[in-house]
Amino acid sequence: MAKIFLYATRLKGLPSDMLHSIKDNPKITGLVLIGGLLIFCPQMAAAPALKMFGFTSTGPAAGSLAAQWQAVTGVVPAAGLFAAAQSAAMSGYGLPIVNGVIQGIAMVDLMMLLLGKGLLGEQQQGLLKSKL
Repeated sequence: MAKIFLYATRLKGLPSDMLHSIKDNPKITGLVLIGGLLIFCPQMAAAPALKMFGFTSTGPAAGSLAAQWQAVTGVVPAAGLFAAAQSAAMSGYGLPIVNGVIQGIAMVDLMMLLLGKGLLGEQQQGLLKSKL
């Protein structure tokens, strides 16, 4: 059945069809581009997000949410969420963990757009949903 998807796409008018789809759905196109970028370069979101919460390369920033979290927690467990986030900010063992979470969220986002918003045609979308 996978051959149906390959042969259902008309290659002759594909560039113009894609251009029309982009013009008709700019928000969806933007979300797809952002999701794709985050899959291939999750650090684009990880670094600003960690900094926003106060995780820096020298430790939690004074007065930040990270500093408050550390003050409330007291002794931070070595394998905990706080330690992983701080390690990610310091480019340590937590970085692949944070990047993986961001990539997973981006993949879910792209799948929801693909299946939910109709990036596929109605007929192809129905076939794909029936296979799941």
